[in-house]
Amino acid sequence: MGTANAQTALNAAKKIEQDVSAIDINMGCPKEFSIKGGMGAALLKKPETIKEVSTIYQM
Repeated sequence: MGTANAQTALNAAKKIEQDVSAIDINMGCPKEFSIKGGMGAALLKKPETIKEVSTIYQM
């Protein structure tokens, strides 16, 4: 999942939770769209956001 916001990630996860066994947070995409949106590789510069996104939801 590409996200820069924990609440948005949680909302998306809840919509698909019955259809998946895991959710992966994309933290490696170097595309301009992702970087400008604070997603993908841009998350690597935001450890607090990583923590929020990765801990807000437990399947």
